[in-house]
Amino acid sequence: IAALGGNQGDMHVVVLIGLPEVGKPFLAKRMRQYLRFFHGADCELFDICDQMPTESVDTNSAVLTKTISDWMQFKSRCPLPPPPPPAGCDGEAAEAAGVYKGQKAVDSGRCAIVYGSNSVSAFEEKWSGSSKERRRWIQSEVKNMGRSVKLIFVEVKVTDPSLVRRNIQIKRQALGENETSEEDYRRVEASIRAYAKLYVTLQQDGSEEDMSYVIFINYGQKVVTNRMHGFLRMR
Repeated sequence: IAALGGNQGDMHVVVLIGLPEVGKPFLAKRMRQYLRFFHGADCELFDICDQMPTESVDTNSAVLTKTISDWMQFKSRCPLPPPPPPAGCDGEAAEAAGVYKGQKAVDSGRCAIVYGSNSVSAFEEKWSGSSKERRRWIQSEVKNMGRSVKLIFVEVKVTDPSLVRRNIQIKRQALGENETSEEDYRRVEASIRAYAKLYVTLQQDGSEEDMSYVIFINYGQKVVTNRMHGFLRMR
């Protein structure tokens, strides 16, 4: 289907943005699994927090840009479909090997998924997309990667406080902290409010109308899209 639609081999950079504790790392991993398994897309995760070797925002941003660009260029020269997983290779082992049992053997494109595992520490990084200025910078960098590389912003919004608290609890459990006190919740919620005062959401007043984006509210309760055309984008 992808080939017939003329979109075989499309390349995309997807940047997840939003407030802390809305599940961006989890959604990034699920997006990779979904696009790989069901659509045969070659996907890679790029955590902004893993690309902050210096205290210089400009240097860190340049490092991440080069990392993504190099991955895109390397993959564009290797368009072969993914090989079948080795015998007995399934689940996490298959993911580590970059293959999935039942994965479609087609080249439905490549997708670099950018996110921050720690939104607070990554806030000022240009790839965080936490302001209109940073999003325009990302748009310019992706444009310089080549005409075949497209940019998509995915903003994750959670307006239900109970969902945010559930995310906080799950995150602490993953860190081995089984108990989450009311004081813990309030401390994290205070940091979210402080972040929100500086964070600039995707604008729907026409000033960012030229960008492709998805606003994902309460995990699918409501979805707002803009300029989302093409096979892989519509997935």
